[in-house]
Amino acid sequence: MVNAGQQSADKQRQIPYAIVTNEGESDVRGAVVVAESGHWKGKLKADIVVVAGRFEGDITAREKIEVLNGAHINGNLACPNIAMETGAIHDGRLSMHSKLSHFEEKREAGV
Repeated sequence: MVNAGQQSADKQRQIPYAIVTNEGESDVRGAVVVAESGHWKGKLKADIVVVAGRFEGDITAREKIEVLNGAHINGNLACPNIAMETGAIHDGRLSMHSKLSHFEEKREAGV
């Protein structure tokens, strides 16, 4: 777990799951969750990235990115799969780098 405010000097960490407020560049094996009160500034590469708070920088996910209601991302996103809730803000580019193998409609009819 990366504690709130901890600086990231290393380039790669083996963290199965982390709730973070961080600054720097990291390459994580596992999932990273930027908590609702969290703030990340820098580049992040991880298997799965969930953003509920603020993120300033680029995110690359090997599996997926989830952007929750109330999240604010200022930076580019690259991933094979993405889910973005209503109310999330993303200011940047999105690059999807895989083919869709299955799609399951999750929206309610008429939305």
